[in-house]
Amino acid sequence: MLVFSYISRGQTYIELVNQGNRFTEEKKYSEAINKYEQAILVDSTKPDAFYKIGFIYSVICYEKNKLCVESIRCFKKVNSIEPNYKKTDFNLGVCYLAIEKYDEAILYFTNSILVNKCTGEALFNRGFAYYSLGKLEKACTDFKNAILAGNKNAQKYLKDCK
Repeated sequence: MLVFSYISRGQTYIELVNQGNRFTEEKKYSEAINKYEQAILVDSTKPDAFYKIGFIYSVICYEKNKLCVESIRCFKKVNSIEPNYKKTDFNLGVCYLAIEKYDEAILYFTNSILVNKCTGEALFNRGFAYYSLGKLEKACTDFKNAILAGNKNAQKYLKDCK
């Protein structure tokens, strides 16, 4: 759930997002979220601040398996404002992968691959979701294509491929 803080008077949406970005770079996530929430209060029709909050939550989701649902909620809000915004679908796939909802992860990685053309990271992650579901033929195809796209992590999974 987003908790909105006081708003700094006179600051624009862009200024607040930029301040949040600086805090994010410094890994001061609480301060960054505060700035992004203030930006949302200024203009809730733009996707950037929702995306950034979702990204911070996805980092925590990936590293600590916490705040995954919050991250998913933010990224879905971004998609409702602006479909195919940046790497939203990829990040949704990562969050669903982290909470072991593999079918949902596959859906979002597939869209990410289609929208962002072919990325080795998305192919590898979709392959891992297929692998986790026991769909080895699809997993192996993705792992092979991920390697061709420059992803080296897929190599260790090829041992299970025929």
